[in-house]
Amino acid sequence: ANQPEAVFDFLKTIGVADEAQEVFIVLVLNTKNFITGYCEVSRGLVDRTHVACREVFRPALINGASKLL
Repeated sequence: ANQPEAVFDFLKTIGVADEAQEVFIVLVLNTKNFITGYCEVSRGLVDRTHVACREVFRPALINGASKLL
């Protein structure tokens, strides 16, 4: 996930690139910036979504992430 295009391609494969509403996804990365997992944290309205910090960091902690997007 070193390039924005790679992230966009991944989001297309999981079906979120064309959503009509806001979807907050956490992408879990390893030390080599490979996407090792993802989690949908929140689904909102057309222009916003509510997200709590603990919901963002939980997938990173559970999956032992080095980085997250």
